[in-house]
Amino acid sequence: MANDRIFDQHYSLNLARLRPGKQSETFELNRAFFEHLDFSPTKEGSLSATLDIVKYDRHLDVKFHISGFVKLDCDRCLEPYDQEVDTTQRIIYAFDPDTRFDDTEVIAVDEDEPELSVVQELYDFIQISLPLRRVPPLDVHACNPDVLALLGLDPKGKPLKKVPQAPSDDDIDPRWEVLKKLKQQPEDQDSPQV
Repeated sequence: MANDRIFDQHYSLNLARLRPGKQSETFELNRAFFEHLDFSPTKEGSLSATLDIVKYDRHLDVKFHISGFVKLDCDRCLEPYDQEVDTTQRIIYAFDPDTRFDDTEVIAVDEDEPELSVVQELYDFIQISLPLRRVPPLDVHACNPDVLALLGLDPKGKPLKKVPQAPSDDDIDPRWEVLKKLKQQPEDQDSPQV
């Protein structure tokens, strides 16, 4: 647990040190950040998080700006690529649990705590900025053409136009041949007794 405390302190705001008014804090997020989070599917990246903080008497207004990249696996070919991240989010940390703002998330915090960990917020903002379908543009990463062909895609990732082919006699299952013969029997013959 001591390791978790040290980790949290590294990504925390020192509430006792914050002065009223505007200030900022910057955090570097790298492989160590993601590897410490056991639940994170992202394990590598290089990001900078700048927190613009305005301290009021009863709350902190914090704007998170996170930019850089994380390494993701392509959903098509599973090769890693660098996904750009550039997101800005805002949270109000209120010392009074009854504080409400119309359009911003409010998190109640204990004013007597010396530090406010922002690890979860940093992680969450990175994750929600990532695309659901993780396929990079061609100028970032090109999938293996063999993999694309197996998926029925051209080298640019677009579906191949398939030309319908009539099945050859070799492709027909022999059991269907027997059924075809039954269907072709003249109707005046008695149907076979089962």
